Amino acid sequence: MQEIYNLLTKGKGYLFAFEGGVYTRHKGGISSMISEETQFQISYDIASEWYRITPDENIKMFYADTLQWLINREAKIAGESRASLIWKLFWLTRDI
Repeated sequence: MQEIYNLLTKGKGYLFAFEGGVYTRHKGGISSMISEETQFQISYDIASEWYRITPDENIKMFYADTLQWLINREAKIAGESRASLIWKLFWLTRDI
């Protein structure tokens, strides 16, 4: 995902105003193969690392959206409390 983003920021690209893929969650789906807790951790790891490497405004919004999602889902993230996630979101957006 980061490679595609980096290529689009350097060259010609187009963002269509619709979601071109369809994702279905069900018991036999790929995302059901890992626990929800692991999915939360992976999402957090990707967003925080991507923002650390590429701290531009678009990635900042992606990271903030991910933090908001994790907070709303009351996700348990290794080494992070819910208060810590809330603080990171506030620090990023300066908004409550």
